[in-house]
Amino acid sequence: MQLIRIIRFLFATLFHKSVPWYVKGLLGLALVYIAWPRDLIPDFLIPYGFLDDLVIAPFLTALASRLIPRILAGEIWKKSKFRSK
Repeated sequence: MQLIRIIRFLFATLFHKSVPWYVKGLLGLALVYIAWPRDLIPDFLIPYGFLDDLVIAPFLTALASRLIPRILAGEIWKKSKFRSK
């Protein structure tokens, strides 16, 4: 459940109007890197091919999360909470 909330937080951050452009750029770069079929290290070089996916995208998202102003991050985090029915 926590992973889903983090993903919702990242997407909400990407589309929030008050988030700085460089944070949106880092998150966009992480998404493009995950979706792009080419990697820095080809996936057939097991296990090294998957290591770049496991290191670069989380690094970019963590860096972007740290660059968001705390007050704004708290506001977005509260909005990304699950709504119970």
